Amino acid sequence: MLHRQLEELNAQLEQKVEERTHTLSLAYEQMEEQNKRLQELDQLKSDFVSMVSHELRTPLTSLYGGLNCCCYQRAALPQTALLLY
Repeated sequence: MLHRQLEELNAQLEQKVEERTHTLSLAYEQMEEQNKRLQELDQLKSDFVSMVSHELRTPLTSLYGGLNCCCYQRAALPQTALLLY
């Protein structure tokens, strides 16, 4: 009788372990899918920031160069020409 009870308890325990292992496997697979999606989103964010940075830097560099050139030319003008400027 005691032996039979031990066998039943052992079988129940094995069943619980199998269920929990299955639950953990499913959770692990879901976590891996979410991690993959997060990595894809991180790459999209990096690409977006890089593109925006480039799109802003290019016109700002052109403006800076033009303004620098104007300031340099203005500084090189004689004082009488500055009055007309």
